Amino acid sequence: MRKIIFYFDTGVHSILVRKKNAEGEEKTVLSSRHNFVAPNEIIARIIDVKTEDEDITSRIDQGYTFHVLHDYFNFEPGNGVYFDDNIKAYKSSTYGFVILKDNKVLILSP
Repeated sequence: MRKIIFYFDTGVHSILVRKKNAEGEEKTVLSSRHNFVAPNEIIARIIDVKTEDEDITSRIDQGYTFHVLHDYFNFEPGNGVYFDDNIKAYKSSTYGFVILKDNKVLILSP
């Protein structure tokens, strides 16, 4: 069985979002601090697991504190993303904001 470890918030689709504060005012705010990336940063890795409830803690890349685990699905590297065959992971090629959209992982420029 295969899983995908994403090192960003996959539920975010834009850099900024509109939210209402306690007073009812709409404000433009950052959608996620976890989606900013630097060049050569690992953004996703496909792993094999034996069971659905296997502990993947030891499979998280060193230095990463945030991750989202998904069941495997086909996705493509989009703008600003490449597959590093040496470490078998998807990485960013530039600074930006990473999102998952239409089964593509891509980097948005602010």
